[in-house]
Amino acid sequence: MRGLSGVDLRRVHEHVAFMANRKLLSYSIAIIIANIISALFLIFFFYAGPASSIWSSIPLGFSIFIYKILISIQASRVGRELNTGEVQIYLAHTLTRTEYLLSALLVVGITPALVLVATYLTFLAIAAPLSYDVGSQLPYLFAELMMHATIVMALAIGGHENAASIVGVMLALFIGAIMGIPLFLLILFGSNKPAFYVAYAATLLVAMATPLTYRFTYGTIISSPLHSPATLPDPLLVLLLSTAAFIILWIVFFIRFKRRDL
Repeated sequence: MRGLSGVDLRRVHEHVAFMANRKLLSYSIAIIIANIISALFLIFFFYAGPASSIWSSIPLGFSIFIYKILISIQASRVGRELNTGEVQIYLAHTLTRTEYLLSALLVVGITPALVLVATYLTFLAIAAPLSYDVGSQLPYLFAELMMHATIVMALAIGGHENAASIVGVMLALFIGAIMGIPLFLLILFGSNKPAFYVAYAATLLVAMATPLTYRFTYGTIISSPLHSPATLPDPLLVLLLSTAAFIILWIVFFIRFKRRDL
């Protein structure tokens, strides 16, 4: 079955299944752990009451960390195939370049993001009567995982597959601390226009890499009576820019891969 641009969707599906099966155990463990964490914190959520939105953020944070590690591993594997020439085996017998990279996009980014979003749809269905905040997190969750996949894929296909794994893990662990630096400078230099604009741009850039984490941080900061929300990038703007960024970057990946000498 062929889709747009002559892409054989059947071959894409088969290669996605092949790539995913190589990490089937990792996928299974990630899904099981995410579901266990969700179930435990869902219980606490009911006892804490609807005012405690933190109970919806804590399990998301743990699950996102697990899935970001999985994404980093998959991206590193794709980068290794490209940089060692292993990809030529697939291209010589079954796949076109477009079909291969589309498979990589599905396995590295879209599939893990959709699986985690689907996991939290159950959480949403149960908790939605108590808190609207859970459902509004899902677009940010998808964008955050896709941006992480885009960053590590950029490193992996650029010949730095080992760095992709390391950077992926570091971003998963310390993105909150990394975001805190430009946020602190943004608040500190709120009255100094040149420094404020630099800090604002840095905050926006980091926030685009992790829109869900930024959304939670934004809510925490503006709840303080000492700070005005007008000085911080709006989370919806961050979400839109983040979505546009990973779409544009994956288009660039496709164009460069089509022209790349293997």
